Amino acid sequence: MEGGPALFQSDMTFKIFIDGEVNGQKFTIVADGSSKFPHGDFNVHAVCETGKLPMSWKPICHLIQYGEPFFARYPDGISHFAQECFPEGLSIDRTVRFENDGTMTSHHTYELDDTCVVSRITVNCDGFQPDGPIMRDQLVDILPNETHMFPHGPNAVRQLAFIGFTTADGGLMMGHFDSKMTFNGSRAIEIPGPHFVTIITKQMRDTSDKRDHVCQREVAYAHSVPRITSAIGSDED
Repeated sequence: MEGGPALFQSDMTFKIFIDGEVNGQKFTIVADGSSKFPHGDFNVHAVCETGKLPMSWKPICHLIQYGEPFFARYPDGISHFAQECFPEGLSIDRTVRFENDGTMTSHHTYELDDTCVVSRITVNCDGFQPDGPIMRDQLVDILPNETHMFPHGPNAVRQLAFIGFTTADGGLMMGHFDSKMTFNGSRAIEIPGPHFVTIITKQMRDTSDKRDHVCQREVAYAHSVPRITSAIGSDED
């Protein structure tokens, strides 16, 4: 095992600092998490440091774990881009458009401090309806999703996904995620071919913590697509 993936061959922790604004209201979130080797199933405890979060915690899921792509479990045969980016680190620029509601725009940076990944995130949430399910905290669950990963030039990958959130009235809120993950270094880096990452996210509260917070678990694992090279006949390995 060489390169960046060699740095992820043990149990690890992560720390997240989020500075955000939603419809002009500022908030700060600090989160602490852990991931056990070989990764792919990890947990985080996030606290709103500025009092009550002025929106639902459900859309924050992509900032506190969906935003930790190096802890997804990858099989042999697919380059783990997010791990390959270390020790230099990577950045993510993401836009999330919610169906018939507002837009979240975020910038994420990541650094490795021994076995702890430190991420700093700024997010702007604009155009959310005051009486909508996100601002009224009426999202109930985060549905499993399949995210698509594509090569994007010599030092980046692009990530596209649709994520469904069930609402208290039995409806469905859809979010369209469009992310670009960029390597921070200057060396040549291996870029994976197109593949998928299955992501399952669950949130709950810790009754012993009286602060506004969320406990989140994420299971994330990558898988390849069939290698088809011929348009007229069967393919051979």
